[in-house]
Amino acid sequence: MVKEKKAPSNLGRPTAAKPPAAAVTGFEQPPRGRLLRQVIDFDRDVGIAYERCIGFFKPIHTHDRVTVTFARGSSRSETTVYGPDSTYSLDSSTVHWLAAGTAHQNRALSTVYDTMALYPTVARLQDVAQALGVSSAQIATLLATTAKIPRSQLLADLCDRLFYYRVVAATTDDTLLTSLEQQLLSEVIGALIPAPQVKTTVAASGSGQTLTRALEFIESNLFEALAVDAVCRAARVSQPTLFRAFRDDLQMTPFAYIRTRHLDEADALLRSGEYQVADVALLVGYEDLSAFSKAFKVQFKRPPSTSLPKK
Repeated sequence: MVKEKKAPSNLGRPTAAKPPAAAVTGFEQPPRGRLLRQVIDFDRDVGIAYERCIGFFKPIHTHDRVTVTFARGSSRSETTVYGPDSTYSLDSSTVHWLAAGTAHQNRALSTVYDTMALYPTVARLQDVAQALGVSSAQIATLLATTAKIPRSQLLADLCDRLFYYRVVAATTDDTLLTSLEQQLLSEVIGALIPAPQVKTTVAASGSGQTLTRALEFIESNLFEALAVDAVCRAARVSQPTLFRAFRDDLQMTPFAYIRTRHLDEADALLRSGEYQVADVALLVGYEDLSAFSKAFKVQFKRPPSTSLPKK
């Protein structure tokens, strides 16, 4: 069994590097707003862009691949498409499919914009669609389509899993990633092509270990109100089994893991110099500043103000 001992410590740090413009057009300029984290990776034939930002706005631009967008958590945004003009309101209950070369702009409706977008190549989309029995004519129509579809529970689970492995764990396991990408794209295409023209797609794998499933869910919903019952449902186990898995592999409870990750994020946000202590406390889920300061001191053996850059 592969044990996930600790999530990467840099989750949430602002990144200054400009993404490679040669990989996919549309990323030549960073978005407007306070960028908390940006991950751009086009090394695979399903590229990924993850952006978490306060006050997100990106003026009119295009991408030279199909864009499949998944808002995360409580993030809400608006994508305005031009030619013909149309506006799509997006949240965690939807998936947005945008044809390559379509002029559009993105604007956050929530304070924190937290969104993962996938950029599959035409060849990869054709392979997935053909495996589902989609005709060449339907594939051509699909590639020219822009639409919003509801996010099923299976799609939500697949999105959480792919986010965990590509953004949080940054795994290079090609077999695992290819399987997840295949399932996710199959589900999206299946929702875009009217039944019964598409074959039944494969179900999400249930072979993962309890702890891995739990960590995938926690890391993908880190800034939400996480109840242990929701984590149990995501891991598909009872509460005693979940606690036993955390105790055996991480030597802590699920509550302790979530608290530790919140404070790791808080430390990274303070070090960025963009926020004051009270602001960071609210961002990571503490309404009581004194409770945040006490928890921070317990974990780091120092007050949160010591993480602020020295002037």
